Amino acid sequence: MTCNELARKAGVSVVFIELAEEAGMVRPGSQRAGLVSWLVKLRNLLSNGLSWDEIYAWTQGRSQLSLPPEGEQSSTER
Repeated sequence: MTCNELARKAGVSVVFIELAEEAGMVRPGSQRAGLVSWLVKLRNLLSNGLSWDEIYAWTQGRSQLSLPPEGEQSSTER
């Protein structure tokens, strides 16, 4: 799958994927199963106001963030 195809399937831009790579959230050239859903999750977390640093800390188990369930918006978006 090309980067353009991946971006289209996840509903993100190629630039978003590049930013995710720079933030250490996606390995460059990664084609693992579940990457599309991971990119969607990252997009949702960012749109809920989290920073790349906060998301990274959460993925490393260093954060006590209480994330909204999948598909739920944060109180700031309601």
